[in-house]
Amino acid sequence: MYWTDWGDYPKIERSGMDGSQRTVVIDQNITWPNCLAIDQQRKKLYWTDAKTRTIEVSDYDGRNRQVLISLDLPHPFGLALYGDSIYWTDWTEHTIQSANKVTGKDRRVILQGREILLDVHVFHRQRPTVTSECKVNNGGCSHLCLLSPGQKGYSCKCPTGLLLQKDQKTCSKEKIYWSDTGREKIQRSNLDGSRVENVISKGLGSVDFLAVDSVGRKLYWTDDQRKCIEVSELDGSFRKVLVWSNLDSPRAIALHYEPGYMYWTDWGNKPRIERSEMDGGKRITIIADALGWPNGLTIDKENAQLVWADARRHVIEACNLDGQHRRVLVSDVPHPYGIAVTSRHIYWTDWSERSILRVNKHTGRNMENVCANLPNLMDMHYIQLNDTGTILNIFNTLNIVKD
Repeated sequence: MYWTDWGDYPKIERSGMDGSQRTVVIDQNITWPNCLAIDQQRKKLYWTDAKTRTIEVSDYDGRNRQVLISLDLPHPFGLALYGDSIYWTDWTEHTIQSANKVTGKDRRVILQGREILLDVHVFHRQRPTVTSECKVNNGGCSHLCLLSPGQKGYSCKCPTGLLLQKDQKTCSKEKIYWSDTGREKIQRSNLDGSRVENVISKGLGSVDFLAVDSVGRKLYWTDDQRKCIEVSELDGSFRKVLVWSNLDSPRAIALHYEPGYMYWTDWGNKPRIERSEMDGGKRITIIADALGWPNGLTIDKENAQLVWADARRHVIEACNLDGQHRRVLVSDVPHPYGIAVTSRHIYWTDWSERSILRVNKHTGRNMENVCANLPNLMDMHYIQLNDTGTILNIFNTLNIVKD
């Protein structure tokens, strides 16, 4: 697709019809580029310039540029092509005129005496047709199938408010998922809070932590009262208990998609951190010593480490993903609960401080109180949406996913 830009730096640009491969075609000796027309037969681009009072033509890429008409053009605006002719509107003369599209000669007035003439188009039933992958099942796209100069010839895109999933075909809304221990429900809504709906509303005990698998499109949660770890589809269907034996008080849960592991903390008589495959198989204990109240748990993928908060020992610790090389990152924290890791910082919620705090992830120093006087702080998550922005949220076990 081609378009004109009247800005401080007037130009004509083009890109794929999906917005890809954007490039400037014309940016010299152009001032008020109004309308464009494409001659598919001759592979030419035409445009009107009301400031220079010309109609010009070039190749698709801007080469072989020439002035087609430069006389008696007070204010050319709209532009169209059909057959061997070019048609345009003129604001000053209030006319629609035509001329030969190659020579600019044989001019004649088609229509006159109209006060406001803007764009003009020509429609004919025998207009040229093109083949397109988008004509067959919409290219497999859930929403928009747009032509593209890429290898496939098309790409799938999403309307505003929806995000394209990793299959590059499906658009879905961003959702917030949370557990409500008072109502014994897991719920979700759109990011703006609209369309609150129940995901799981029966058979729950005390769900303090949950995690979303945005790759496999699954919802995981721990249930302290029922002493189990469960999974379901994002809409709550196909619910299944994954881990139920030898669980005392399961708390936080974190997912590591690439190797397919899930990690969780247990507050029981023998506090520990465990790991299994995401289907509950190959379960092992990775940390079993010197734990008090292991609350929040998260994975620092950048440094391949597990990070957790221990409210009884007043520390934030880390270890390798297999439990090795354990170390204290932050000490003397009153009552840490939820925890999140970014590229530079570790954030956590603190029940005693009623605050969100952070330190430098690499040194454990430079502690800052990010937000104070916040009652009832629970879990927190850091999510980067579509690699374009960052959202940090704190709620009663809250997570965000593109659904």
